[in-house]
Amino acid sequence: MDGSRKRKAEEASLAERNLKIPTQSTGIYTGVSTSALIECEVCLDEKAADAFPTKTTASCEHNQTICRGCIEQTITSQVDDNITKIFCPHSDCSEVLSHTDVKAHSTKETFSRYDDLVTFQAVRSMESFIPCPKARCRGGHFHEAGVAEPIFTCKSCRAKYCVVCNAPWHRNLTCEQFAIKKKAKLERQAKSAEKAAAVAEMLAEKAAREAEATEKKRLEEEAAEAAAKAAELEAAQLKKQEQDSVNLIREISKECPGKGCGWRIQKNNGCDHMTCTRCGHQFCWLCRTSWTPIIQNGNHFHDQSCKHYRPLHDPEPPHAAVEPDEYDEYIDGYNEELLNETLAWYSS
Repeated sequence: MDGSRKRKAEEASLAERNLKIPTQSTGIYTGVSTSALIECEVCLDEKAADAFPTKTTASCEHNQTICRGCIEQTITSQVDDNITKIFCPHSDCSEVLSHTDVKAHSTKETFSRYDDLVTFQAVRSMESFIPCPKARCRGGHFHEAGVAEPIFTCKSCRAKYCVVCNAPWHRNLTCEQFAIKKKAKLERQAKSAEKAAAVAEMLAEKAAREAEATEKKRLEEEAAEAAAKAAELEAAQLKKQEQDSVNLIREISKECPGKGCGWRIQKNNGCDHMTCTRCGHQFCWLCRTSWTPIIQNGNHFHDQSCKHYRPLHDPEPPHAAVEPDEYDEYIDGYNEELLNETLAWYSS
């Protein structure tokens, strides 16, 4: 075989083993590299070819892409789960590992447990073999006598059982008596369970009612709080509106200076001579001075801050002092000239 054909044959063989062949920049093939690696499809580690078995089982025909360590772990895991029918771990293979295959791919400790498990399962399949009912015991007993001698003693843990009742040995009781006693016990347990379920249901209903009451109370409290806040806000707004009204009234009105009156009066245009609609008191709107002394004595009776104030010796509208009981008659007696003069003065 020439060099070219030999190289192609080696490359094909390596491809079948999923080997990764390092290439050189020269392009010249120099044979199989000692650093060629195979990737394990389970752990995904790249390992040398000798880390992979030639075959997992004698019947396997696929490429070996699972390393020895992962096969060993797979077997150990299944033995831990009491599984004796162990399949080849390759995804495209359904072959079952034989006793010899398990021994070849597992540790001594794992194979020993596997061997015991296989033996125990084989024995358990025999009709006369009775396994120990004890959960942690893997022993048993070949009971050839059957129901004629119902007592069974485990060879491993020495526990005694009745093969008829499949229960711990009922000393001083026949199987019929034991069955009656067991039935009564089960009935009591069922009643207790029924009572417990009823109590649990009652407690659950009570808890639901309490939760509903608590939620209702919470909602009522929240509603009451919201209503209180709304009422408080409304009261504050109303109080502000009232205060704004008071302030506005104070700005546009004045209290009647009449004795004991205090009625607020608003001026709607016109002159500054005001008459209280409540008590009839007459006064100057600007300085709130009583109108009677002004009429009787002159404008120097206005407050000095008032625009109608005139000093005592300044010219005033001509009129004579009159008595209060003659005031109306005095007003009526003003002649037109004097009235016009007075109005002209007040409008100045």
